[in-house]
Amino acid sequence: MLKVRKEGDDMLANILLGLIVLGGMAYGMYLMFRIDHFAQEERNLQKEEEEQEPLPRAVVFGSGSLRRQVEAWLSGRGVAAVYIEDVCVRENWENVQYIIALSGSDADNLSLCNLMRKMYGTGYLFSVCNDAENESVYKRFHIQILKADGKVEAQLGALLMGKEVSIA
Repeated sequence: MLKVRKEGDDMLANILLGLIVLGGMAYGMYLMFRIDHFAQEERNLQKEEEEQEPLPRAVVFGSGSLRRQVEAWLSGRGVAAVYIEDVCVRENWENVQYIIALSGSDADNLSLCNLMRKMYGTGYLFSVCNDAENESVYKRFHIQILKADGKVEAQLGALLMGKEVSIA
């Protein structure tokens, strides 16, 4: 038995299909508007950042208990810190004055300090030396050595004042 379609059924199907298409177009336009709005907000934030005078910046590599001491020292000096757990370099970091490497690997610390020196030209390089045999390498590359068993805040202050660290 053949089913006969009525003209009204076709018209109803076309109207529903038209409504679905119009709804999809309206939602697409709404999404486009939201994306444009988001992009404009991002441009405004970037413009505000560019207008502000850049704070001195420190890049801190590694984690652990020493990091809390370094955070306290940096906040006391008004330095904006960037904390990284993996080697991460960005060209748009401006005004980098301090590089502080705190990882448990001398190879990572030395590599990061040398890479950051080349990228940002900073003269203040600090690192924890995990193996006393590597101290000569740190000194050859002009990286100030931090003792992991001492107070890092006091060591950083002493090193910046040009004193030798003898804190145990």
